[in-house]
Amino acid sequence: MIQLAAYSISPVAAAGLGAILDREQDFLLSAVFPCLDLLEAHLNDMQPGMLLVEVTPEIGLDELRRLVAGDPARAVILWFDAASSEFFSQAVSLGVKGILCKQSSIEQHLECFRTVAEGGMWMESDVQGRLHSTNKVALTRRQREIMGLIAQGVSNREISAVLGIKESTVKVYLSILFDKVGASDRFELALIALRNIAMNQTSAVAVATPGERAVPIYIPEYLMRVAPAAGRA
Repeated sequence: MIQLAAYSISPVAAAGLGAILDREQDFLLSAVFPCLDLLEAHLNDMQPGMLLVEVTPEIGLDELRRLVAGDPARAVILWFDAASSEFFSQAVSLGVKGILCKQSSIEQHLECFRTVAEGGMWMESDVQGRLHSTNKVALTRRQREIMGLIAQGVSNREISAVLGIKESTVKVYLSILFDKVGASDRFELALIALRNIAMNQTSAVAVATPGERAVPIYIPEYLMRVAPAAGRA
């Protein structure tokens, strides 16, 4: 029997989840916590094999990282009404095993739970489509370095000093990057860079599909601004 714990701020959704699992012999809903702090405080005692996490304003990438890393044997499933492709992609990169819509059928809920319990990955078909529609653009090492510096708000002159190249060369690199990733200006280029830094990508960057709405960007703690070049305040 798989023990499942849940975090949910929706009493009706939590009651429905309980009703679904009460009829199944292979799953046991051990507890539903309306507060993330309470959930984390009891995880060590309960040691559930599966954790269903409702996507709420309290759930960010830092929180997901803690929940996933807390027990490598515990499978984490996101339970959502609405969320961005960015968030889903980053959640998967952190080790989330399932992405399940709260409006899905009972059969889909059970299929998700059983697939994940068997060690598989499960996500809604429309989420798969959104993630697969994201293009991958391969970048050179120098291009990735420049994008990382742009994400930190570094000027062309500072990039020139840091990388030991001419400022005119930096402008050429930026022109190539704008065309390559489809960015219209430095700000948009910085957003793409920050998104990919958060996703821990190295050799390629994910470019948003046309018409995709802007979403909040997760900035890692280790992202620090480069010190100004000598002679600048």
